[in-house]
Amino acid sequence: MGQDNEQNKKFFSEIVKDLKDGDKILIVGFARNSDEYQIIFERDKASILDNAEGKQIEILWANEKDFLKQIEQCSAVLIEGGDTFKLLEVLKKNYDFQKFLDGKIVAGSSAGAYVLSKYFYSNSKDKIFEGLGILPIKILCHYEGNKDAIERINQYHDELELIILKDYEYKIIEK
Repeated sequence: MGQDNEQNKKFFSEIVKDLKDGDKILIVGFARNSDEYQIIFERDKASILDNAEGKQIEILWANEKDFLKQIEQCSAVLIEGGDTFKLLEVLKKNYDFQKFLDGKIVAGSSAGAYVLSKYFYSNSKDKIFEGLGILPIKILCHYEGNKDAIERINQYHDELELIILKDYEYKIIEK
């Protein structure tokens, strides 16, 4: 998501298109190291505002202490990529956060999408893991032609849709 390209512009446009002046977006960066927080926040904030078509949108950075209260206050939540397992660890501690997502725009980038899914394929670990199951999907991000990964993740729950995304691709899921 860090590159300025047409797909990223479309991604951020989708996040903000139904928001109104005064709405808030929460950026969840728990998958990142603390030394990256400011860089990621400024990058995403700029991308959101560049695609907000002049809407006055407030952008907040999530913190663990106020996480549930922050989600409650926001109309949209962007869950950043990074270390999926670090992100899962924090979100599992705040498991109640799921009930606060109803009626909100929720976007996940890589690790953010993984945690929302029921199952995901980790390229770095070459293995399938279980996400939080908020979305009834299986997902593979950063796909570069690894057909073995597709075969392996397809062995999990045939009834679940498999989403395969190359870098900078996204999919909209209406829930």
